[in-house]
Amino acid sequence: MKPIKTLLGIIFYEQTIGVAEVHRSGTSFTVGRCATYPLAGGVTVENLTTNVNGFKTFLKEKGFKAGKAVVGISANQTISSLLKLPPINDPQVRYSTIRMNLERKMEVDFSEIVFDYDYRQVAGKDSVLVMMLLKKTLAQIKTLLAEVKIVPLHITPASLGLDLAAHSEPTCHVVEYPSSFELALLQGGHLTALQPVVKESNESLTPETATKITQRVQRLGFSLGLEQPVRYCLWGRDAAAANNDSLRQIFGTVDNRPLKASSGDLLCDLAAELAGRSLLKPAEQFNFLNGRHDETKPALSSQWIWRITAGVVLAAILIGTFAAGWRSDLKHIADIQKELKGIEKQVEAAQEMIDQVSYARRWFRKEPKYLKNLRQLTLAFPENSDIWLTGLEIDPSMEQVLSGRAVNKDAVLDVVETLQSQEEFDNVKLLHIQEMGRGTDMHDFRINLQYRKEAN
Repeated sequence: MKPIKTLLGIIFYEQTIGVAEVHRSGTSFTVGRCATYPLAGGVTVENLTTNVNGFKTFLKEKGFKAGKAVVGISANQTISSLLKLPPINDPQVRYSTIRMNLERKMEVDFSEIVFDYDYRQVAGKDSVLVMMLLKKTLAQIKTLLAEVKIVPLHITPASLGLDLAAHSEPTCHVVEYPSSFELALLQGGHLTALQPVVKESNESLTPETATKITQRVQRLGFSLGLEQPVRYCLWGRDAAAANNDSLRQIFGTVDNRPLKASSGDLLCDLAAELAGRSLLKPAEQFNFLNGRHDETKPALSSQWIWRITAGVVLAAILIGTFAAGWRSDLKHIADIQKELKGIEKQVEAAQEMIDQVSYARRWFRKEPKYLKNLRQLTLAFPENSDIWLTGLEIDPSMEQVLSGRAVNKDAVLDVVETLQSQEEFDNVKLLHIQEMGRGTDMHDFRINLQYRKEAN
């Protein structure tokens, strides 16, 4: 196949499309032109096809001529899940196992999503990162590009277009976008999480945003069982700014990774990186355009064809034998029918009992005991990531002990105060709260409470 010399990088980010045209230049690439296209009001990645004519005009006016592209999407458009799996070499078994785990863990409707995973992780690790995208989002992107006569070669999370180098210690690549950062956490050389964090300010990396990033990474670290400190790598226009004193105190040592393109527009530069790296080294991970969400079943070998043929012949012989002895079994069948008629009343009584149990089971499924209490317990915890549970102990009297962690003491006290104000709970007490160690604001806590029966 003739190598591609010119390629478009296209990134769909919130209500903006970033486009860059890059050219291969030996072992590097150069940026020919780049620009951003703001979508019309109300248009997002979910309804792109309503803006076809405007995008077509934009490409023509800016002089983009390449007919092939690699496409990046925002982490806001994807859902990821880290699954624990044993090493599985067979692609079909691996696919089935991943799908079964997704169904059990996330109740995924596979008629609405496509997914892909890092297959290199499966062979040597006990976990695999799965990334999911809505089929309707994928369809909108493909339709828009088809209308402007651009062939997508690859559709992937945009941040994975960067050269995310892995280190011996856990590494968090912080990729800057116009109004957010995306955190790509690598462990053991493999991606284990990709999450967005909204900026406190659209202009720069503030200490507030940096603190939010480290808190999110700390929480990810607890869930992933990271034992080493995380090393940070910052990509974007604020890479050099991370060396100022206030940010160094938050991040520690930061590796600066400036983008190769420097147009002054972050989305353009990221699109150029995405296309340039694809020209030089095509990505192997997470391609929603041709992912492993629908593994091709392996072709049957001649050995299996022989086995199936033999099975068909054997089945024919068995059917013939059964047909030959069918008449001799008629009397036996008639005797069994008489026995069944003799126990009709017992069968009717048993069926009535089954119907009653089935009815009761449906009733309890719809209105489980202590549903109101459980709902109020859930609402007592804020939607932000300042506090979360790690364990729950319960006894037959519905007395419970909640265990968890929080980024500060106030978050714990706020939850205790909320629980004490609810009529669904009695005996709400803070049993324990303590800092996890020096140099961290993280706290362990334990809260006691009891469900009120009369609240049901």
